[in-house]
Amino acid sequence: MKILIIGATGTIGKHITAAVQKDHDVIKVGSKTADIHVDISSPESIENFYKRVGKFDA
Repeated sequence: MKILIIGATGTIGKHITAAVQKDHDVIKVGSKTADIHVDISSPESIENFYKRVGKFDA
């Protein structure tokens, strides 16, 4: 499965990422240090995020 983890570099996100990345295609999403950057306070940034990421499962 293709899984996006928003906040993947945060305290909880790090543990979730470690738990699922062995069996799934994980894309880390965050505001600064991640595979894909998104500013969740900006509707434009969120819209661009969905355009870049395409289809995903979870």
